This record gives sequence, structure tokens and C-alpha cells, in this order.
Amino acid sequence: MGAREPRTSKTLKTSILYRLKRIKRGNSMIIKKTEVKEVVGKDFRISIDFYRALDKLVEKQIAEAKRRAKQNRRKTLKPCDV
Repeated sequence: MGAREPRTSKTLKTSILYRLKRIKRGNSMIIKKTEVKEVVGKDFRISIDFYRALDKLVEKQIAEAKRRAKQNRRKTLKPCDV
């Protein structure tokens, strides 16, 4: 087996653009499944529907925080916005 070639700037740019397109289409989650698993612990199993619901909840919280910051004429999200 040959060694992997290092990424060129063109392939790196393509990779980044691909990821951005995925995020815009909504195929990507905000939350990290592994982090959620660590918080939940080994006593419980987690369904994929739970991850989706949690991700939607986080999206709604961020949208609400953005709305509150905009209402207060700020471009910085603060803990009081959550």
C-alpha cells in the first residue's frame, strides 16, 4: 500500500466547501454524539431520535438567543440570551 498524498489546497478547499454545503442543507448536527454519550453515561442507551430532538432543541435555543441579542442591539451572544 502506498502512502497517502498530502492534501493540496484545492482538495482542502473542496473538502471545506463540501462540509459547508452539508451544514446549509441540514445534514449535519450541531451536537456531538460522543459528548452526549459521555454525559448520559453507560447506564442508558440513546436512540437516534433523541439525538435529533436534542439537536433541534439546541437550534431553537440558538435562534432565540440570536433574536434576544438582536433585540438588545448586540451582535454578541451572552449567557443571559439563553
